[in-house]
Amino acid sequence: MSQTPVPGHKFRALHRLLLMIALAVPVGPSFAQDWQPTGAPFYRGLESIAAVANGPTQPSQIHLAEPALLERLSTYHWNHGKGRTPGVIGLRNTTGALLGSWSASGSDGQGGVANAYWNAQPGIVLQPGTYDVVDSDPASWATNAELGFRGMFSASFRRVVAITPLSPVASSSATQQVSVGPLSILVPADWQRRDGPAEDNPHYDAPAPSPGLGRSIAI
Repeated sequence: MSQTPVPGHKFRALHRLLLMIALAVPVGPSFAQDWQPTGAPFYRGLESIAAVANGPTQPSQIHLAEPALLERLSTYHWNHGKGRTPGVIGLRNTTGALLGSWSASGSDGQGGVANAYWNAQPGIVLQPGTYDVVDSDPASWATNAELGFRGMFSASFRRVVAITPLSPVASSSATQQVSVGPLSILVPADWQRRDGPAEDNPHYDAPAPSPGLGRSIAI
């Protein structure tokens, strides 16, 4: 049984819709609470001041040699001077897994073209590796021969340093009676009393203001 061929414009519209749906599915990227940004921003991207066309045929990639926080990701949609309503941009790793997808906001491009830039703020930490930039409307994504027919984009990063979480202090249920001046209090059994000036002794606060009470103990 023969099938009626799908017109080209309908196929492209269907492909764009499916891609937007795939990009819009929330994926749980690691927001890495144990990383701290440091230093000035650095940049990766593909940019050109030469004339551009639409529809890249080669992947746009980001290469990282060290962990970094991705603060901003932008793609360019000059689209013959018409711009394009912002959609969704994302990242894939080399296995094809979608690491994240983010709704973009628009800003003006060359000549004041509205929504030529699609801008997102991912805020995720990426590990060293190679990542493909994904755009929900590749048909209007700018490219040219100078870029190797890859989509034009820019990305802003910050280097990060690992933070070692503080280990919780083990509490002891065993207590012992300790006398300090006229006071008698309960402290953990493994507490060691140390005499000496308050600034040298982590077990003591500053001297108590009331006469005759000696020092107060911080437990």
